[in-house]
Amino acid sequence: MNRCTRMRKGRERVENTLGAAAVVGAGLLALLLAGCVSDRHDARAHYRERVLADVPVAERRPDDGRSDEQTRRRVLDEIDRFAGVVDAASPAAAALTLSDSFRLTLARSDDLLVRGEQLLQAEALEREAIGNLLPEVLFNWRYRRDSDAVRFGRATISPRDTTESWLSVVQPIFDATLFAALDVSDIATRLEELALRTERDRLLYAVAATFFEVLALEEDLAALGAIDRLNREFLRVQEVLLGEGEILEESVIAARALAAESATALARCANDRAAARSRLGSLIGLDALPEELVDNYEMTYSPGLIPDLTERAWRTRSDVEASRTAIDLARAQRTAELSGYLPTVDAELSRWLKSEGAFAEAIDWTLAVNAAWPIIDGGARDAAYSRALSVVRQREMELSALKRRVRVEVEEAVLAFRTLDAAAASLETRREARRAALDQALARLEAEEITDVALLGAKSEYESVCRELERVRLARKQAGLKIRLVVGDLNLSDPMEKVMKEEGR
Repeated sequence: MNRCTRMRKGRERVENTLGAAAVVGAGLLALLLAGCVSDRHDARAHYRERVLADVPVAERRPDDGRSDEQTRRRVLDEIDRFAGVVDAASPAAAALTLSDSFRLTLARSDDLLVRGEQLLQAEALEREAIGNLLPEVLFNWRYRRDSDAVRFGRATISPRDTTESWLSVVQPIFDATLFAALDVSDIATRLEELALRTERDRLLYAVAATFFEVLALEEDLAALGAIDRLNREFLRVQEVLLGEGEILEESVIAARALAAESATALARCANDRAAARSRLGSLIGLDALPEELVDNYEMTYSPGLIPDLTERAWRTRSDVEASRTAIDLARAQRTAELSGYLPTVDAELSRWLKSEGAFAEAIDWTLAVNAAWPIIDGGARDAAYSRALSVVRQREMELSALKRRVRVEVEEAVLAFRTLDAAAASLETRREARRAALDQALARLEAEEITDVALLGAKSEYESVCRELERVRLARKQAGLKIRLVVGDLNLSDPMEKVMKEEGR
């Protein structure tokens, strides 16, 4: 074997080794990329990372060694555990508080999990945009079979069976559209995070409003029950008086109609309470609510001045921030349309691992640099850019309109709160007056100046005022939460603090 033959065979061994290494490297890279794509496929994990990100962590011992993020994860673990215990136990055997309702909502709300899926999709688009900037490695294999081999003498010029394979690497060098797409996908992910926060606050307020509605209807039910008992007792007395001939039949008919009316109102209120309990169960994910609902909301919040609250809402509300982010997204899409005017350049390296054929036996590699610059496209890019400019202006006008709506919402919420404050003060005075009237009726009953029916009426009026006052207090608590909602700090409310304190310690 001469020197040239040894050098040729040595070069072939090196080329085969490099080719095999390239194939193995390509396989490993493919597995790595596949792992990067599939390592975050659980939307619930995304939801758990984001849903309490803006909720302050409750005070804890300085030596517990946990970060805020770890504490929030612990809170969510305890919330899931609590939801599982409620499933395992009999719901009717325990009472349900407002903070418990918040826990169940955070653990079971399908609407929040849908937002988690949308967040997952947005992050997948962001990873897709990043992937378009990375090199693409392709392994190609081709097999051809001819009807017959072409021979020239004893040599085969074109064999019947031909097999060839090659490895290609394509790397974008300059493509402004890819960078613009990365910017767009990043902003879209931020939009989904803000949408999740907005949906969370909306759901928690809906839970609180329905919770207080059930409690208010229970107060109404008790008041209507007292009125119904009074009317039935009055009807009994009237029937007795009719039998003794002291009154006419028309008085009994009127008393009977009054009793029927109160019974109908009582049945209607009971049905409304059942419907409200059903809505609350749907919101928090319970098929059967506990019989007792306990209001553990300690109302210590008092609103400030309307202009200050409005300014705060413009800074803190997630939907306002989402509107600003939508403007950023529209501007990024405008930039993406502008990038279509720029050229694109990419490099492609192909390495033939093996090739058989008459004139294709010794091809080693090919390097190509491709450039494309669209000069004339019939005006499509101009139309797309004009549309992108219009979207930017639209988003800016939407932000302006939203800020005006926020100002109105804040003003309405504060005025409603002040109205309920005044109503509570008025009912306090009425309650004291009714209490004095009840005491006087008791004294007159002992002196036999009035009958039991008159005493029952005075007692019913006193209890009605007490229940009306309690209903106004519940409405005042709901109005306080509404102010927090429209200002954008529902995450600082007392029920959320209880969730963090009771589960985060």
